[in-house]
Amino acid sequence: MKEITTRDLKESLTLLYLHTEEDWAGGWREEWREGPQVWAAVWPLISMKTQGPAYRLTLRVPLRIPPQSKFLWPLLNITKCLRVTNSPSLIQYNRFLTMIAEEEENA
Repeated sequence: MKEITTRDLKESLTLLYLHTEEDWAGGWREEWREGPQVWAAVWPLISMKTQGPAYRLTLRVPLRIPPQSKFLWPLLNITKCLRVTNSPSLIQYNRFLTMIAEEEENA
């Protein structure tokens, strides 16, 4: 496997986390809020059996990724929304986090 360095983290992503609060009518209100901007390496995955395009994201530690998270990925003409589909794993001497994210079509 390729040795990852901070020079490989070339894509700017914005973390989105799910915020829930009581609506005072017996239910909950959920909304996505923007978190910190992070630098990441984004690699497309070809052989994944997913509904949409999937990517492997690699970020630098320390960063806590909530269980239900998304990332906004601004490209030249569009902004893609990537939903994290697995728990992040520490790699390479616990210096980086890696995870799989699927592209959402209705973003």
